[in-house]
Amino acid sequence: MSDDSAAESIGHEGAETILPLTRRCEREQAVLFADILRQELRQMRSAAAAAEGRWSRRHDGDVDAEPPERLERLQGRIQEASTLLDALNARFLRT
Repeated sequence: MSDDSAAESIGHEGAETILPLTRRCEREQAVLFADILRQELRQMRSAAAAAEGRWSRRHDGDVDAEPPERLERLQGRIQEASTLLDALNARFLRT
C-alpha cells in the first residue's frame, strides 16, 4: 500500500470500515506549515524578549507595574502558535 492510499481497517459488527491515515501530501504540507510556524515563533519570541527588556528597564523596581497589553497579546499569540505546532506535530509529524 502506498503512502497516498494508506488506510487502517477496523471490523465493526461484521462490516469493515476504512479509516484513512495521513496521506503523504498532507504530511508534506504539515512539514511546510510547521517550518513556517517555527520561524514565526522565533520572531515573536525575539520581539517579546526585546519588549520585555525595554519594559523592565523602564519599570525597574516597580513591583506594581503591569506589563503592557501589547506584550500580553504577543505572549498569548506565542502560546497559541506553540499549541498549534504541538498539535500539528502530534497529528502529522509523528514517526
